[in-house]
Amino acid sequence: MIFTIMFGRRRSQVSASSFAADVEMQEMEPLTLAAAGNNDSAAPSPTNNNASQSSTNTDCNGRFTVSPPVGRWRDSLWSWCRHGPFHASIYNSFCCCVLTGAGQVATRMQLSYAGQVASASQAAFAFKTLLKTTVLFWMTRTLLLIVIATLDPNIDSQHWVEPPTSYYFFCAVDDLLAYIYFGFTVMCLKNIRSHVRQKYNIPEETNCCPGGCEDTCCSLICPCLVVGQLLRHTTEYSAYPGRCCSSTGLPDNIPVDLV
Repeated sequence: MIFTIMFGRRRSQVSASSFAADVEMQEMEPLTLAAAGNNDSAAPSPTNNNASQSSTNTDCNGRFTVSPPVGRWRDSLWSWCRHGPFHASIYNSFCCCVLTGAGQVATRMQLSYAGQVASASQAAFAFKTLLKTTVLFWMTRTLLLIVIATLDPNIDSQHWVEPPTSYYFFCAVDDLLAYIYFGFTVMCLKNIRSHVRQKYNIPEETNCCPGGCEDTCCSLICPCLVVGQLLRHTTEYSAYPGRCCSSTGLPDNIPVDLV
């Protein structure tokens, strides 16, 4: 009898303490959820952090402003495939369109087609001038090669036949045109690259070229790589896609300011 009464009291105490613990837990749950909600709202968004680290911005007029790196190139000459093998910067660096890419850089930098400091109206024609020069050169040279092939008597002959004088004349004209075009390309790239280096305080590399000759050496030896590097340095292709036939190399509805 006594044992039964003591066991009943003990069981009642355990039940009462369990009920009090449940009530306490139910009261604590809203506080825990509220604290978790505050922590989640205070946590920074990864997207916002990435956006704050971007080198691009939009001013009050809706113009796309770019802040290229200062004191160094954005990437090396050999980073031509940085944005993929089918990017517009590759097409305008290779594929016989070196001057087209140079015209896009000149437009961004407010330069003339020859890479000289110019007014806004003159810089607006830089891309069109170099594009027309490229098209005119390849059309003229294609016609010259057709004429040369027509005058060559050894195309269908199994034995050597002395070509006529006109054949050598057109060959000389073709060679002269190619040398002029190449020299003009080197001059434009040298001036544009020198201007970009001076504006962003990029020092010359003296390991391969003598002092003061880096721009000339790079433009002479690897003009395709030079154009690609200039195109990548003067914009942020990760923000907007590239375009082959626009004056800035970006979509036409995006005006660009370099700072």
